[in-house]
Amino acid sequence: MMLRVLLLLTIYFAAFANPELKFKDDRKSLIKWDKLEAKDWLSYESWKEDLRFKESYPLWRDLAKMSGLREEMGRVIKCVGQCTLFRDLGENKVGYRSLIKENDDIETGVDSYLWLMLFDGTLIRMAPESSVSFKEINVLEKEVFFYLRANVGNMLLISRSEEELKMSKKRDTDAVFHPLPINRTNPIVFDKNVSLNEYLFEDDIRYRSRTKFINDLIKKNNKKVMRKSRFFIQSPLFSFEAYSPSFETYVSIGNDSYLKFRDEEQLGYSYKNETNPKVNLRGYANEEFEQLSKGTWYRFSFINRNYFIVEPNDVLLQNELMTKRINGIYYTREIFLERYGQVLFEKLDEVGYARAYGMRLWEEGELDNRIKFLWKHSRQIETTNLAIADRYRKQVLARVGRRDKDVLRKDFYTKAQESYYRAGAMENSRSYFPELNSEKLDLWKKLNGINTKIYPGIRESSQKGTSILDESTN
Repeated sequence: MMLRVLLLLTIYFAAFANPELKFKDDRKSLIKWDKLEAKDWLSYESWKEDLRFKESYPLWRDLAKMSGLREEMGRVIKCVGQCTLFRDLGENKVGYRSLIKENDDIETGVDSYLWLMLFDGTLIRMAPESSVSFKEINVLEKEVFFYLRANVGNMLLISRSEEELKMSKKRDTDAVFHPLPINRTNPIVFDKNVSLNEYLFEDDIRYRSRTKFINDLIKKNNKKVMRKSRFFIQSPLFSFEAYSPSFETYVSIGNDSYLKFRDEEQLGYSYKNETNPKVNLRGYANEEFEQLSKGTWYRFSFINRNYFIVEPNDVLLQNELMTKRINGIYYTREIFLERYGQVLFEKLDEVGYARAYGMRLWEEGELDNRIKFLWKHSRQIETTNLAIADRYRKQVLARVGRRDKDVLRKDFYTKAQESYYRAGAMENSRSYFPELNSEKLDLWKKLNGINTKIYPGIRESSQKGTSILDESTN
């Protein structure tokens, strides 16, 4: 009996002395059967080598689990056209609410556009024929770190601000994404509950009302936000690191690249935790950092690895116009943040994050070392890639009669611009007056994109009628 008690106590204290970290959706077996090589599996020498490592490092199971984690980073808001996600050796189409994980690559096709949201509320827009790699997300106690690579094409990243939006009386410019998947984020479509005065003279009520709803949701989500957002962005010709950046870039594999950090005037708001970006150019031994101004377009030269200030041309200006007013996207972002941002709203310890979300909680020292490594690693890798592209790429393309596309081209905004012009008159004149009883039901309205909710108190007119020709009052 005494021996049994001692044995139980030994097992109990051993378990608590070195508890195994359990992640959400853990499997008991750590063997990756889909990647297993039969020769290595049956090799006695390989087994002995693995055994020596496991005996010398008691926490080998935790290490194996962490190295295999694919932490969740964000969700797709909407794809217009063809958007493909590449994960491991597979690929699939993405759309509304599609999940994005670490090491995923997303690519847009011809005349295809995509908006997505990272779990901290950051918005990313991809233009046609563009590619972005979502490298990693690291959660710390007081901040969250994202590592992305802009591979090719046009990418816009807008960090979330805690400031409320200014009242807007104009329609959204990124009309290629309309209608948005969440019905209430679209502009108001009036039904019979509208006065003749409002119908004729107050069409902007649909936009003013929506701004009120967005600001209410911003204030609600601000109470939950507890972490600063930090980014490391990599591209062929430059890398930069900053808190809460908002920028647009054009990237080419074998040509120049362009970059602009948007300022407060262009965005319409500011950031509480924003820092000036540290920009590093290419070159094996280049450890210097450049300070770039906001609101200015910079061209990064493929030839001499330097940067120059440029005046915006028609392509840059027209493409920026498409994202000048995106209140519908902002509204969707706040709804998504409320639904999916819970992982960054909670204050849990390492065990809590592992069990609840399958994520590892990082220490500040670990992240500092990680960023130091990324500066050196990205610079050396990209410098090598540039040398290879400079020497061989153009020759290979010439043999098959091809060449690199221009880094600045109208393809990035042509379809979006057409949608914006086409939707203008049609959206402003659209009205709805039900004739059948079935058309008065909320379900029918939702299925047909009819949004009738008006922010309380925003109307000034007290006259209400059943049609545009009826000004009767109760």
